[in-house]
Amino acid sequence: MEEQKTEEAIQMPPGVDGIRNIRVLFGILLLVIGVCMSLWVFFQVYRVFTHPEAVEVLQHLIPFGQESRQIEVEGHPVVLPEALFVFLSYSAGCLLLGIGAVLSGAMIAGGASLLPGGIRRFEAGTERRIEHIDRKMKAILEVLRKREP
Repeated sequence: MEEQKTEEAIQMPPGVDGIRNIRVLFGILLLVIGVCMSLWVFFQVYRVFTHPEAVEVLQHLIPFGQESRQIEVEGHPVVLPEALFVFLSYSAGCLLLGIGAVLSGAMIAGGASLLPGGIRRFEAGTERRIEHIDRKMKAILEVLRKREP
């Protein structure tokens, strides 16, 4: 009797199932994209440390030529060391990869929040199952007590 009341109270208005399905679809999509993006960021970081020539791609972001290394300070030409530009290339790459990591984490968190359930729902379902098993065990124990002479 009690279960019928809760089932009647849970019935949703029409159209809610469609919205729920769309949320689940977008949640799964965001999770997949976020995980793929996280793997890409990881492999890019790994590639930079295992193949230093990969930094050459990043050097296109920072001007690296002789003319960009030479500046004038109070009328005197000063040549900046090449190591500074290599450092700036690595820094720019790390900054971009960090932005990618934050975006992928946000996608994963957003996708997980769109999915139904979560730990609270799992705990509630577990509580109901335990209560159901407990009632069954009490009924079986009652039957066994009635059989004893």
